[in-house]
This record gives sequence, C-alpha cells and structure tokens, in this order.
Amino acid sequence: MQSLLMEDSEKIWRRQYLNRLSTLGKHYLIKRDYQEISKFLRHYKPPLFNNEITALLEKSVIEELSAFITSLPDINKIGIENWLDLFSIKSRLPNFFGFEQNRLDKIIPSYMPFADIELINNIFKVKVSDRKNGKLFNYILKKLNPNLTDIKLVRSNKFIPFTTNNFLSALYSKLFPFYAKEENHYQKRFFSLVKEFSQDILTSSEVITNEQYDKNFINNLRDRIYANDINCIKDLDWFLSFEIYRRSLSQKPI
Repeated sequence: MQSLLMEDSEKIWRRQYLNRLSTLGKHYLIKRDYQEISKFLRHYKPPLFNNEITALLEKSVIEELSAFITSLPDINKIGIENWLDLFSIKSRLPNFFGFEQNRLDKIIPSYMPFADIELINNIFKVKVSDRKNGKLFNYILKKLNPNLTDIKLVRSNKFIPFTTNNFLSALYSKLFPFYAKEENHYQKRFFSLVKEFSQDILTSSEVITNEQYDKNFINNLRDRIYANDINCIKDLDWFLSFEIYRRSLSQKPI
C-alpha cells in the first residue's frame, strides 16, 4: 500500500516560489548581496537562543547562502524565473520535502509525483509563461477532464475558485481571516494536550540552567502557557521540537 504525498512540490510547476524575491529583490540577486537576499528567505522562528548563538546562526546562514548561490548557473544566462525555480528545487526538495517523505515512509510508503526525477529533469523544457499561475495544470485538466474544474480548490482550509491565479489565491488567504475568524481546533487540541507537559519542561533545571536559551523568551513562554494564551502555540511548538531533539542527542529522558 502506498500514499500519494502532494505537499508543496507542485508549486515549482506553477512558478509560485520566491515571487517576492523575483520582484523586490532582483537587484540583490544580481549584486549577490547575500545579507539582503536572506531577508526574502526568512520564516518566523521564535528567539529561542542567546545573542551569541543567534549571531553564529546568522553568520552561518550568509556563508551557506553564498556557497549555494555560487554553485548555481549564472542568473543572466537562464533567466531569473528559471533560476529561482532551480534554487527552489535544489534547496527545498532535499532540505524540506526529503525529510518529510522519509518520516512518512516509516509509517506508509509515499510518493511525491511532482518531485519525480524524470519530471524535474524536464521542468525547464516547459516555458515559464506556461508554468505561471498553474497554466499548464489548467490546460491538462480542462483537456482531459473538464468536470474537475468545477471543484473548488482548498488553500489553508479556505475554498478558492479553480481559475484563481497565484496573486488572487494569496490575497484570498490574507483577507479570509477578516471575514471569518474561525479558531483552529487542532491548535487548541494540541495546546490542551501538551500544556502540563510543557510547564514541567519549562520549569525544569535542564531548561532553566541551559545557557543556550534566551532567558526572557523562556520566562515569557512559561507565563503565556500559565495564562492559557493559545497564541503562543507556534513558539511552544518550536521550543518543544528543539528541546526534545537536544535531549535526544545527550540521551537524557524528557
């Protein structure tokens, strides 16, 4: 038995990754200003660590980004949009999708159709204009099974029309919370399950005496949990992930 793992690898085929970098950061790419480029690649992470470790992580990001971009073809030769898709393939597939598939394979063998090596090897034979806004997918679906185009798509638990382009799809997701503020029941469930466990971890000597952590962050997170502040769930998720990983390295029980 196999499962089909869609994930976000199909976004590469819709020219949907790194659009902010292509529009607002193109000149930084041309100049190879790695500090500025890194700002377009960031996702929120809580300030877990002390200033020294944070500075070391920042320095390492710039060094690795520099080495990685240097290994890619000249952006002027293949065009910025092809270059950004190649950047995504070489960075996201091994560092994000690969780990997720490896994790799921231990539960049930899975397959990512849009990350298939034969498809990936041919992606740049498809013109950028045909990849943008899912134009290729729309053409295939309309040609082979037009009835499927009547089914609304789902993005972040929100229904959007089949013909919605990348920009309107993103706008839909941004505007939706203003019109329908629904609570995330999965987050509430997770919070209720790990609250007591998290309080014990955050007040343990293992955490309190650990010089790697930012003390203000730890104290603030603990107070928010005691106050039943469910908005701390992202910070809590990141903290628990690292703390469990850290203890596994030293083989200390948690």
